[in-house]
Amino acid sequence: MLPYALANVPGLSAKSGNQKVQHSNQFQRWLGRITMFIMVVGLGIQGNELNAQNCSCPSNLVLNPSFEGNVNNWSSSPAGTFTHGSGFEQCGYYNAFLNATNATANFWQQVNGITAGQSLTLTFYAGTHVPTYDHQVRLRFYNSANAVLQTNSKQIDFDVDGQGGALEFYTITASAPTGTSYVRVEGYANGDYIKIDQVCLTTSCSNVTSGGTIGSNQSACASSFDPAPLTSLTAPSGGSGAIEYLWLKSTSTCTPPNGTNNNQWQEIPNSNSATYDPPSVTQTTCFLRCSRRVGCTNYDGESNIVSITLSPAPYPEFAGTTTICNGNSTTLTATGKNGVGPYTFSWSNGLGTGSSKTVNPTTTTTYTVIVTDVNGCTGSGQVTVTVNQCACVKNYIVNH
Repeated sequence: MLPYALANVPGLSAKSGNQKVQHSNQFQRWLGRITMFIMVVGLGIQGNELNAQNCSCPSNLVLNPSFEGNVNNWSSSPAGTFTHGSGFEQCGYYNAFLNATNATANFWQQVNGITAGQSLTLTFYAGTHVPTYDHQVRLRFYNSANAVLQTNSKQIDFDVDGQGGALEFYTITASAPTGTSYVRVEGYANGDYIKIDQVCLTTSCSNVTSGGTIGSNQSACASSFDPAPLTSLTAPSGGSGAIEYLWLKSTSTCTPPNGTNNNQWQEIPNSNSATYDPPSVTQTTCFLRCSRRVGCTNYDGESNIVSITLSPAPYPEFAGTTTICNGNSTTLTATGKNGVGPYTFSWSNGLGTGSSKTVNPTTTTTYTVIVTDVNGCTGSGQVTVTVNQCACVKNYIVNH
């Protein structure tokens, strides 16, 4: 069993068979570092390269940062000068090498979606055999026309010789200038090698403080309705960086998410713009736009809530005698159905408004009634009063 101090060093857990052989070199490198650490402590000297390795990088914008997948996602010039291998790995089992022994060489990875004002931090482990050469790792900002706007760089001046495979830990911080479209993590060497590992690019979160406003409420008297697009009246504000959007909808509440009703709101897939065009709805539905700055986890910006309200169209039902004799009258009464009361009624034939009307037509007559509910939804219906000619002059039949 390994001593506790060694068993807890990354890469030095007890292994058997081929694994033990495969990582024996790594064991020797770590053992060398520990030996150096003991010597340095004994001499009272501090060395950053001997500190605990920083292998955690939440929300890393760089792909394949520790080169476990060869140099996939990275580009280089000349081709083939940027490779992966072992010997100077700080995290995982591999590191990368930029070979400039025959000519100057470069490597890079492009990160899109970076906007003006966004704060970036780049950390990495690096070193070289000949620090006097010009060896750099840098953040370089470009506009949409691929022109360089700004370069923030670190000179790689850590000599790896005699360090037992250790690399120096470097940090670059920068703020994206106006006009930034993307940033590149780049390396440059004009001789010998750059050894590099665990490239970590993160952006600090400067989130929105206001979600802006959207418009507008809509309503329809129908069982199905295709609403107009929901527009952005004012944009989210506060913070820095590009804004990301996410829309929510609910058919059971119009109260903003408050922790207790979050499950009543649903995320709308692919709703990532400032405006949203809802599909047809078959019930009252409420919408909310959420926003955040790039690099932030939470959608802190919440807009106002807009509602698409569907109301059923009302219609009238009639009561009263609809067959009368000539010269008689009848009272017709309308009631509202299918809408939301109270209702109002408007009659044709000059009868005016009201739910009941007494009529005495001399001929068969049809009356039209328009009903309006409390939501302003309207419907119409008709009732016909049939008039029979009941009078018989000089009738000889008794009790006719």
